Amino acid sequence: MSTNVNPVCPTGCDTPVPSADFNFCAPVNSFGEVTHIFLASLEAECFTDVEDVDEWLARLDNTTTDINAIRFLHVSADWPAGERDTIETSLYRKVKTPATFTINVDVDDVSDLNYEFMRASQCNIVWRLWFVAGDYLFGGICGVEANLNLDYVVERGSKSIQKITGTAQWEASFSPERVDNPLSGQTLSD
Repeated sequence: MSTNVNPVCPTGCDTPVPSADFNFCAPVNSFGEVTHIFLASLEAECFTDVEDVDEWLARLDNTTTDINAIRFLHVSADWPAGERDTIETSLYRKVKTPATFTINVDVDDVSDLNYEFMRASQCNIVWRLWFVAGDYLFGGICGVEANLNLDYVVERGSKSIQKITGTAQWEASFSPERVDNPLSGQTLSD
């Protein structure tokens, strides 16, 4: 059961336009690709406070068998806009379907353990997923329920780097919740 908070959609035509914020002299910009993906079992507990660094550090562990453990992957990844279908309904109105969101993932650390992790991802398991891009952590207190499928890629050339590559995908009506990254400044390693 997800306890993420989604926007409340209008129920009639008299709904005001949502608030917005633009500052000409000091716009808020964020830079950077997706650098970390975090995964937990669907049976793992949701966070009490997803912004609590101590709660994260207590659960991050790449080898324990604790059901509440969260694995972390160092990645080079991008997150394009979700793909939605538009359906025309009566009176020429248009509705959008829930989106399929995809993160395109590359992992360049091809250790034996990471290779076996990649092979296990081919079981089509659905996990709780959070990810970091720039200054933000996405996924809310319970993460998004996503499928991560990875493959091994060997390109031509004696200086080409072998890598693990693939996608994380989920469907939702809204983009995932975003908070300031509570792990900013933390070094994640085993």
